[in-house]
Amino acid sequence: MTDVATHDQWRAWAITGGPHTKLVVEGIFSHGGPGVVVLLNEAVPQGVNKKILLLEVKLHALPGVWPKIIQPVPASYVKSPYHANQYDGVQIRYPGNTIVSVDAVVDTGNGPA
Repeated sequence: MTDVATHDQWRAWAITGGPHTKLVVEGIFSHGGPGVVVLLNEAVPQGVNKKILLLEVKLHALPGVWPKIIQPVPASYVKSPYHANQYDGVQIRYPGNTIVSVDAVVDTGNGPA
């Protein structure tokens, strides 16, 4: 899974102003395919550093017969409510324990205008 993780792209951003605050972690899992759903869940237990959110990648297959081709699949995680500076970064753990780090959570304030 190490090679897979190096091709994936992840980002984390937050809306910290207004009544509907949230943290969004989203990305592309490059080795998915038709019928594959990628879920991001909070790891239990979390890591030692409470300022780093630890998420786990879970792969699930939809019922049915799907062609065996590799294609990118989107994945996302939303935490609401979210408080400014609650996390400094995010780590995404793949099956097999490979970890990809998102080094910053971009604070968008009130979000798009």
